[in-house]
Amino acid sequence: MNEAHRFPKSFLWGASTSAYQIEGSPLADGAGPSIWQRFAHSPGRTTNGDTGDVACDHYRRFRDDVKLMSELGLQAYRFSISWSRIFPEGTGAVNARGLDVLEEIAQRSGVSGWPQESDAREVAALEEEMRGLGISAVPTFIFDRKLGVSGAHPPEALAQAMREALSAK
Repeated sequence: MNEAHRFPKSFLWGASTSAYQIEGSPLADGAGPSIWQRFAHSPGRTTNGDTGDVACDHYRRFRDDVKLMSELGLQAYRFSISWSRIFPEGTGAVNARGLDVLEEIAQRSGVSGWPQESDAREVAALEEEMRGLGISAVPTFIFDRKLGVSGAHPPEALAQAMREALSAK
């Protein structure tokens, strides 16, 4: 291959997924409903009544999925966070099991996890509350106001921001 066509040595080959399209199990382990889960379960809203209830079943099979990424030689995995898994009501109590699964995904098999907030998994209860305040970007609101970070971040930055936000309560 011509040198001009090579990726730099620092380039990370990876995969990227979106929570609702891959996870399945939208209400497992204490997660709250998301706006997309509610939408998909409203009659007539999706083709054939399809929902993301199973999707690729990544929530239950993530260990195998991340192992496959490692076997493929991928170095990074950008995955979105279903806020309704972490904050079932949008604020208040943290769902420890949902956080544990995300942390395990980020730390497994030598694949660097890069979590990112997910618009489609906006917490339904919080969306209703924020709509009254004229706020439409609830995940960004949570990330910026509660955690002090936004966008995709290495797991250490996300974990630290979450620890700081939770210890301040």
